[in-house]
This record gives sequence, C-alpha cells and structure tokens, in this order.
Amino acid sequence: MDMKFLSAVASLILLTSVNINAAEWVVTSSGSGSSCTESDPCGSIQTAVNLAAPGDEVHLGPGTFTENVKILPGKNGVSIVGSGSQTIVQSSGGIGGVCAPCQPLFVEADIVFDIFSPDVVIRNLAIVHPGAIAPSKRDLGVFVRPPATNVSIKNINFRRDHIGETGVGPGSRGVFVFLATGTAIMENNFRGTYQDAIHIPTSGATVSRNNIANAPRIGIVIIQEPGGSPAVDSLVKYNVVDNSGDDGIQIRGDSNIIMKNTVTNNGGAGIKLCGAQIGDCVQPGDSAILAVAEGNFVKSNKLSSNAAGAIVDNGTGNTVK
Repeated sequence: MDMKFLSAVASLILLTSVNINAAEWVVTSSGSGSSCTESDPCGSIQTAVNLAAPGDEVHLGPGTFTENVKILPGKNGVSIVGSGSQTIVQSSGGIGGVCAPCQPLFVEADIVFDIFSPDVVIRNLAIVHPGAIAPSKRDLGVFVRPPATNVSIKNINFRRDHIGETGVGPGSRGVFVFLATGTAIMENNFRGTYQDAIHIPTSGATVSRNNIANAPRIGIVIIQEPGGSPAVDSLVKYNVVDNSGDDGIQIRGDSNIIMKNTVTNNGGAGIKLCGAQIGDCVQPGDSAILAVAEGNFVKSNKLSSNAAGAIVDNGTGNTVK
C-alpha cells in the first residue's frame, strides 16, 4: 500500500482525535458554577481559561464580563469565542503588578486580554476600557507577548472611554503585539480614545480589513522597539483608517507590504515611512533606536484629505506606487 496514503490517513486520524477530545467551557454573565460546563456555567472567563487544556474553546454568552484575563504559557491553541457584539469584556481596572513594558522600565498596565501562549484565538466580542475618567495605568485592549506566536484577534469591537493618558510611560493601545511573530489582526473595529489603535513592534503580522476611526494619535504603527523587535515582513492590507490625530499608517520597519488600504482625513500623513531624525515619527521606547523604514512596498492605497500629504517617504529604498 502507498506509504504516502498511509501517512495522510494517520495524520487525519490524529487531527480528528485532537478535535474530538477538545472541550468547550461555558461562561455566562449570570453563571455561578465552578465547572464551567453547559449545565453548570461559570461567570468568570479566567476560571474557564484556567480549566482549559490546549486546543479547548471557552465560549462566552451574551452580557457584560468585568475582568482582566491572563492566558499564560501552556494554553496553546485555546480559543475564547464570544456571541458577537452583545458579549462585552470590560476592564475591572487591571491586575496589580502587571507591566507593559517591564524592561527597561516598569510601566503598570491595565490589560483586558494578556496573551502569553501560542496559537490563541480571541474573536466575536467587544473589549472596553469603560468610564470617562483619567486612567491610573496604561490601557491595552489585547497585549500579545512572548512566548506567544501565531495569535489570532478577529471580529472584535474595541472601545476606550478613558480620558487622556496616565502621564507616566507610553500610552494606550487597542492591540499591542511585542515580539510575538505571526499575529493576525483581522476584521476588527476600533473606536474611542486608544492613543494608537494597532501598535506592533513585531514581525510577520497580518493586519487586514480593520476599521479604525478617530485614534487620537495613529491608526496603525509598525515600529522597532527595544528588545530586538525588527518589525519586518508584515502585511497591512484592506484596512480603513480615518481621522487619526497624526498619521494614518506609520512604518518604522523594513520589508513590510502596505497595500489597498483606504486612509482619509488624518491629521498627519496618510502613510508615513519614517526617517532617522528624532521627531519624524513615534519615538521608540529606547531613544537610541532610530531605525529607518527601508525596503517597504507601498501600492494601490486610496488616500485623500490627509493634512501632511498622501505618502511621506523619509526612509530608504522603499517602493511607492
């Protein structure tokens, strides 16, 4: 018998076995159980995540869940799936001692979903930092950090109602991906006062079909930060970025593809390819890093009514069409 056929059958059996054995954990806004099953739902997302084995799904019913969730290493492939926009996960104010970044300085953070595991999926829900008040910590909707890789963030409504920033350390972010390669950020909506909607000092990310409006600073940022984040080989495609306070899309990285985005009415450039001079773009956490945008491919974007011009290329060797 054909050995390739036997190998394919064995792989299919293994995949089927994994899918059959995966469990579903149930969380409802009125749940009070401890087993997080359909007959005994719990009311805490964190409780269900703690119970989940790799590959399991945590299903969230409609309603509001007020908590901050950590997905620690060892939860590979866990999915957290809401019931659409009627599932709202709002910050409880943050967990004490959580930082982003932690080095070279400690910046306390209020993170709704803090992801450390590979292949995690977050989809079909809303994430909120509620209340028109000044924050006491750095607000992050979703933070993806090592050892996480290949995380998927899809079909989420992000909203921040807090006023301003903490005044200490870097500002708020809807999605912040630090050194976690392969992240997919797709089909999300960003509203409210997150300083930057999508901020990714990382490589190999896919940022596609997001709708970003009224970011106080920048809609999408690819940037090199301290800690060895090269910010290369990401794809930014089919996004709509409107009315950011500064640039719509800003790149301080290399060999990224930025194409077929609609970028309008921003306070700076539609698309900015950064130069080395201080003040040209967002300053990385380490002032010694002044990386130039190099070898990026920018094509077929729809750009209009951006105050500082459609495309500003202060980098080197970029292809702009």
